[in-house]
Amino acid sequence: RAICDSASGALTMTFFSAVIDPDEGKIRCANAGHNFPYAVFCDPNGGEGVVQVIGSPGVALGYEVNPDYSHQDEYDWKPGDRLFLFTDGLTECMKGDQNLYDRKMLRRSIKAAGKASGRAMLAAVLGERNAVIGDLPPGDDTTAVVIEALQWGDSETYASLPVSGLNAVEYAAESVVEMPAPPLISEEPSTEPLAPMEVMILNANEDAGGNA
Repeated sequence: RAICDSASGALTMTFFSAVIDPDEGKIRCANAGHNFPYAVFCDPNGGEGVVQVIGSPGVALGYEVNPDYSHQDEYDWKPGDRLFLFTDGLTECMKGDQNLYDRKMLRRSIKAAGKASGRAMLAAVLGERNAVIGDLPPGDDTTAVVIEALQWGDSETYASLPVSGLNAVEYAAESVVEMPAPPLISEEPSTEPLAPMEVMILNANEDAGGNA
């Protein structure tokens, strides 16, 4: 409603929301027109696991005054599972009329790295994508986030961090962001190169307010 009121219908925004409940072992999500994330549900017996999109279609924010986002999709969430979220710039790599790296290729990259850690999966997917597209300039902002469920003690990197209310399960997220230039509000193209920014969220449930 705020977007509709402020932009008078001239602006829409996609949005994906997910809540991970480690006590129940569930992930619940709602989607407002965003790219469907991929979940990698591990095989307890050591197999390849399953890679699937999660969530149901929803209307982008700002498209309707009173949209209904009450529907939530629910999935099991256990140690070893991973969630791969991304913006459309990751899979919109147009060179002429050819998309060099589309969703099918992304899914294959994720599946190939299905047994890797969250950090290794992110590096493998981005590495494969960058090898395919070469020096193609970004046509849109590119963001990739991997969220991984870890058993307590699986990683020395994370095991020393204080975690409250996570029922001995930690969640780590990493993202790499590339922003195209110039910004839409700028009339003059920027000549400054924009370097990728790496962000790591080690405890996504750090305080009661939900702030990381």
